[in-house]
Amino acid sequence: MKRRHALCACIFTGSAALTVLALWLGVWLRYPALNSADSVTIAFAVYGIGPEKAEAIVAERARGGEFRDWQDFEDRMAGKGIGPTLAGQVRKSMRMGASR
Repeated sequence: MKRRHALCACIFTGSAALTVLALWLGVWLRYPALNSADSVTIAFAVYGIGPEKAEAIVAERARGGEFRDWQDFEDRMAGKGIGPTLAGQVRKSMRMGASR
């Protein structure tokens, strides 16, 4: 909710504004899939996840393969700065997504 208000308060110009708005609307209108989302989508979708933690999620997914379920996500991300609270935020904001 806070992210939405902050984005609305900003004034953008040029194509960067359209890109950010399109990304924001895409995340807002549906839940992105954790197993296929890039770091920018994860950072926009989950309140409390910044670029560094989003990159850590993508790197862990690349290293260990797709996350099997939410417990697998929590277990693999526990030592990488994403504890139970942030894992809960990810669970609320994203869906696991089917394997490609």
